[in-house]
Amino acid sequence: MSTVSLYKLNGDSINDLNKYSMQSIKKLSLTNFDNITELPYLSEVEELVLTDCNQINKIPKSYTKLTKLELINCVNINSIPETFTNLTELNLYNSPIFELPNTFTKLKKIYIYNCINLKSIPDTYSKLKYLTIDNCENIKTLSDKYVKLHSLTLNSNSITVIPNTYLRLKYLELNRIHDVKELPDSFINLKELKIGSKITNNIHIQSIPETYTKLKRLYLNYCKDIPIIPDKLINLERIELNHCEKIGNLPKTLTNIEYLQVYACGNMTELPNNLNKLKILTINSCNKISKIPVDIKNIEELHILRCPNISKIPNSLTNIKLLYILICNKITTIPNTFINLEKLSIDSCSGIKKLSSKLIKLNDLYINNCKNLKEIPLININKIIHEQKEYNFEVEQVPSKTPTPDDEENKKETKKDTKKSLLRKKKEEKDENKDENKDKNKDENKDENKDKNKNENKDKNKDEKKDEKKDENKDEKKDEKKDENKDENKDENKDENKDENKDENEDHVSNLDRTSSSSESGSESNSDSSSETSSTSSV
Repeated sequence: MSTVSLYKLNGDSINDLNKYSMQSIKKLSLTNFDNITELPYLSEVEELVLTDCNQINKIPKSYTKLTKLELINCVNINSIPETFTNLTELNLYNSPIFELPNTFTKLKKIYIYNCINLKSIPDTYSKLKYLTIDNCENIKTLSDKYVKLHSLTLNSNSITVIPNTYLRLKYLELNRIHDVKELPDSFINLKELKIGSKITNNIHIQSIPETYTKLKRLYLNYCKDIPIIPDKLINLERIELNHCEKIGNLPKTLTNIEYLQVYACGNMTELPNNLNKLKILTINSCNKISKIPVDIKNIEELHILRCPNISKIPNSLTNIKLLYILICNKITTIPNTFINLEKLSIDSCSGIKKLSSKLIKLNDLYINNCKNLKEIPLININKIIHEQKEYNFEVEQVPSKTPTPDDEENKKETKKDTKKSLLRKKKEEKDENKDENKDKNKDENKDENKDKNKNENKDKNKDEKKDEKKDENKDEKKDEKKDENKDENKDENKDENKDENKDENEDHVSNLDRTSSSSESGSESNSDSSSETSSTSSV
């Protein structure tokens, strides 16, 4: 046995758990053991996970081969034995531990969450690659010895300075860091940078270093003091800006961007026109932006939300597949060049009056509170009825041919109550289907009766032929019997009988021909039974 995972063994004691104490156990996970105060002796265990084991107050020192230790809500474990020198991963959640031993020199990954008693992390952890400190207010400094660090996440701490010795750092996330104002220039290998969260606004970092030239993903949330994105960050592929009030227009050198989201950036007036690789664009609550770039021809998703000054969507965006528009009252039409558009959502846009009939690939349509939208082409009307069960806008079917004056008059009359028109159309379709089914059933019954009559005639003729053959066989047997009983005068009357038999045979053949002819005539014209009886008597 290499792994033991136990959950909620209420009433168990250390004696009950000892049955699992085998030398081969490598991994042990215990959850909600309320009555166990001590752990069993396991000399070979390498991974230990304890969750909500409130009565356990210590970990045996004999677990010297332990490489991973995870303590979750174990409120009575105040210390970790120094003998765990092989530890490479340490995860502490809501732990009352005051200090970490210096002997864990092989540690590569540390995650510490809500450890309010912990004040520092030892300098001896020089092999550390992943470090996360979350909601640990008493940790105020970081050692500069973590030179192999690849990932650093700091959330809600009292740290004021980030050491500049983390030259291998590739991922940096800072959230609710009140006093950090500058980022080290030395993080030249950084590929992803996250500053702030979407629900906080206490970030005071003032700039992004130009030396972050390898940066590919940039997330800035509530960074009210950052004025620009450096133009040397040419490898950026994804940018998300949320409530960055001072940031102006993006540099034109950022030509590798594939994903761009701009939300409540009040100082931004336009977007670069050379974003040739852009696939997804979201503009939200940017009052000064008045147009969408015309050269972003490879874009597939466009989201425009609460942008009162955007009045037009470029016709050049022919590859777009998803379009979402919310509270953009100056936009009046959806370009008819969007032949690849599959999903369209229009919400609270009073300027839009009709949709193009060339949206041939549209299969998902949502419209809400568009009071001036009156026309939806027939090419989409069935999809709307089928997929959009409820909608609060008026829909009018646009005829495919040029309307006559009479049609225009009818059009005005039916505008007042479109829903009734749709219901009437549905009812007509239902009646039409009903009539069609009725005619279909009628034809089926007719064909069925015809086949039935045909089969009856066929069976009747078959029975008649059977009776004729039966009578014929009976007569033949009678003649044979008569021939056998002839007396010794057979030889003398041989010639006479021969002629007689010949005449009988000829008469017999003639009768058969007449019978066959009579049978065929009866099958075609359904002759009465008297003719059939006469033919049978003749035989």
